[in-house]
Amino acid sequence: MTSRDRPPGTEGRSGRSSAGSRSELNQRTRVAQAAARLIAEGMNDYQAAKRKAVSQLGLSGHAAMPDDAEVEAALHLHQSLFGSSALPDAVGSLQQAALAALERLAQFSPWLVGPILSGAATAYTDIEIEIVGVEPKIFELHLLSQALPFALSPTGSARQDLVSRYVINFEPYSIRCTIFRTEAARHTTLSGSDRRRERAQLPEARARFVTQEATRS
Repeated sequence: MTSRDRPPGTEGRSGRSSAGSRSELNQRTRVAQAAARLIAEGMNDYQAAKRKAVSQLGLSGHAAMPDDAEVEAALHLHQSLFGSSALPDAVGSLQQAALAALERLAQFSPWLVGPILSGAATAYTDIEIEIVGVEPKIFELHLLSQALPFALSPTGSARQDLVSRYVINFEPYSIRCTIFRTEAARHTTLSGSDRRRERAQLPEARARFVTQEATRS
């Protein structure tokens, strides 16, 4: 179609759309990088880190927000550039605690997700676990039998009949555990890139950590 064939008023739409997409991508990248710095400094809640990043950058409340996977990628880059020399030991301890947590919850076929698995953990990172197809009451009874203190955590916009979230005290660390009633509930609750975040059960996680340890050495 030539310019004279286009309907009146559409001449600049393509350019404006492209510029808008680039602006949104740039905004998401800036928020992800700022949130990653906050997480590296000790903030564990990704949603809170993103909101604070938006505020620090002076953006509006309607700013384009990155998803957790984008923040995790930015955190991985930040750690590779600015991680302290003591970080490998701290991460190694976190990995061992994560494996122990998977073992304690083994009857529920848990999945490890997040920075500990991907190698982007900080010294302050919580252990993140996903479980699918388990009744929350059965899970809670197991925690009580294992003497693992826990508290229910807000589910955000997710429906409470589809998702339950817990913060579990696993001294000296914390576990953030999400239970999805079904795999379909996980699919509808998480964004596309968050659904594609790496996850691993105990054997794969153990093998992954061996590889990461060899890389650090």
